[in-house]
Amino acid sequence: TMELNNFMTDKDDAFLDIHDNIVWMEGSKYFTWTSEKDGWLHLYRMSRDGKSETPITKGAFDVMGILRIDTKGGYVYYMASEFNATEKYLYRSRLDGKGKDERLTPEGLVGTHSYSISEDCKYAVHTFSNAWTPTQSELITLPNHKTVVTYTDGAEVKADFDSWGFNYREYFKVNIGELELDAWMLKPRDFDPGKKYPVIFNVYGEPASSTVQNSWSSDLYNRVLNENGYIVMSVDPRGTHNYRGREWRKSIYGKVGDIAIEDHAKAVAKIIEMFSFVDADRIGVWGWSGGGSSTAHLMFKHPELYNTGIAVAGVYSQYLYDTIYQERYQGLPQTNP
Repeated sequence: TMELNNFMTDKDDAFLDIHDNIVWMEGSKYFTWTSEKDGWLHLYRMSRDGKSETPITKGAFDVMGILRIDTKGGYVYYMASEFNATEKYLYRSRLDGKGKDERLTPEGLVGTHSYSISEDCKYAVHTFSNAWTPTQSELITLPNHKTVVTYTDGAEVKADFDSWGFNYREYFKVNIGELELDAWMLKPRDFDPGKKYPVIFNVYGEPASSTVQNSWSSDLYNRVLNENGYIVMSVDPRGTHNYRGREWRKSIYGKVGDIAIEDHAKAVAKIIEMFSFVDADRIGVWGWSGGGSSTAHLMFKHPELYNTGIAVAGVYSQYLYDTIYQERYQGLPQTNP
């Protein structure tokens, strides 16, 4: 018979996400472990006897994704954004925990990046975009991030959009008192700041996704709304899948349809104060799945704000959706009726 020896325990009062980032190092004396134990999502170097742990990534930011753990070179390559959770950049840190994190994405390329890194960590396929830059892709060298081959530069798409005179998303912050929320707006081509405009909000509001990321979107549906005289906006409330720390993400545990809804309503009320061109009597909201649920909550709980809503494929009873989602974020029906 095999005996089991528990040498390490990691726990969370809310829910645990699964991170398949375990790599054994130094003759299997150490392994890598992902945890939110200090309030941020970080990678640790753990000893197999459970007696020591060393932070590999450190700071008031989340590791957004591990791309490559290079035991031979002694580095972990990962996505993060130290100052703006709506963006993503490439970093690396030493596996021994020494030194500071090193940003490899060049400064100035503001927005969302992704990388597919070769096994020897000498090359990567790099893609980049932001709200005003269509997706670009290239082959680069690492760690100096030099271009080897350009695959797509997005210039043709951008020229096409610019020829139509479209506006691009504008990103801003909304202070609701307890914290600031990330948001964006998309204005009609003939926008006049002296006029009043109806506003349609796109909402999600649950842990599986986010609606406010600084990346390229053709926004075709939103632009149709623009052409019909609407401003389109989106706000990410607490509990959405955003890399703003453990408390941000886990605050929704047991409170799906509660905390994010109040955040969104407070944000809309603040936006009405912030922008004189917003028509407070014509506020609409729509969303899909969790966004459908959020739309219904907002309409029924705050009819003084939301005049119209379209709720698509919403989960209107917490008892009637799949268990892996509802039990992860709500607990059990027996303990959280």
